[in-house]
Amino acid sequence: MTDHSVFHFKKFQITHGNSAMKIGTDSVLLGAWADVTRDRYILDIGTGSGLIAIMLAQKNPSAEIIGVEIERKAFEEAFKNANNCPWSDRIIMIHSSIQEFVIKKSNSYDTIITNPPFFNSGVPSLESGRARARHTHFLSHTELIEVVDNLLGSKGKFYCILPPGEAENIIELAKYKQLHLNHVVHLSPTEKKPNHRTLMKFSRNRLKTVKESMVINASGSGEYSRDYKSLTKDFYLYM
Repeated sequence: MTDHSVFHFKKFQITHGNSAMKIGTDSVLLGAWADVTRDRYILDIGTGSGLIAIMLAQKNPSAEIIGVEIERKAFEEAFKNANNCPWSDRIIMIHSSIQEFVIKKSNSYDTIITNPPFFNSGVPSLESGRARARHTHFLSHTELIEVVDNLLGSKGKFYCILPPGEAENIIELAKYKQLHLNHVVHLSPTEKKPNHRTLMKFSRNRLKTVKESMVINASGSGEYSRDYKSLTKDFYLYM
């Protein structure tokens, strides 16, 4: 019987059965897209099961990576996943809110990355781990940008993924902190469906924004598109 609580990648595996947010294309795309080639210090905000942090450890053989996670069960899985991966000596998992973490900061980061919460309506139950992971009640986008501004190095990069409406909001918030949108990719499930996610890269450098589009699933085939396969081939087991 297949164990659906374990997701196997080419060079590591992720246990995510107890994490509020399961592995999905958003995190895989974000981790695969981020350029961390020359980075020394990387911060993953809301690391969940630790997937993005571990992906970035695979991509960069010398970077030191910190994953911060507020939800206890997710943190425990992230800690286990990091310890069991080939790059465990370079990954630290911390159980904390990012608001508490930033108060104790002792470093600036070359890359800050997050698959952030985006639900804004209503007040979720405080007992819900999934609510914590998905709802801005626990980390507003204003707070997120404040944190990034405080922790990002002068030449650092900030990567995130959001639905289109929330993406426009965070782009505007970032402007107030002189965090400029350098690169954006509009993602669509298929060629016939509208943009449902937006990949974004920010920095303190005011550059002409590179704008791209990507389709995740090839129309009518039931398979991932060529672009998606090309981006994620170093990670997915059967790509």
